[in-house]
Amino acid sequence: MARPLVRLQAIVGVMLLALLVLLGRAAEVQVVQGHRWAALATAGRTEQVVLPARRGALSDRRGTPIAVTQETYHVGIAPNELKDPAGDALAVARALRVPAPEVRRSLRQRYAYFGGPYGAAAVEPIRALRGVHLEPVLNRFYPAPGLAGAVIGRVDDDGRGASGLE
Repeated sequence: MARPLVRLQAIVGVMLLALLVLLGRAAEVQVVQGHRWAALATAGRTEQVVLPARRGALSDRRGTPIAVTQETYHVGIAPNELKDPAGDALAVARALRVPAPEVRRSLRQRYAYFGGPYGAAAVEPIRALRGVHLEPVLNRFYPAPGLAGAVIGRVDDDGRGASGLE
């Protein structure tokens, strides 16, 4: 009769020892290595992204704009995120002025991309739609393109000044 009691005490002792080892390891990870694990977690979830600066407007002596920066958008759509694919496709077609069959055909792919560029007024009706992703792009416009073009200059595709005042 004493043997089952001894066996039970041995099992309880082994379980307590295992629990003690686990608690010791948890304390080591939390207390001793805590700063290292916190730094690794922070590094894994944060990212530094350099955002391009918005170029200022160029104007003549009367204040008439010669070169202005305007924010436009590229539109991306993830069809699997849309709540109402048929209705959302129609809303996108209307907003972007793209034929509805072309939008529906694009939505059969994994990700549909409409390069645009589209102005803020065009994308406003679809901005709140789930699954529609807007990528802001800064574009340089010249209201009077023939006016002193060599002096004003131009920007390259990356938005950096390539010639002239730009």
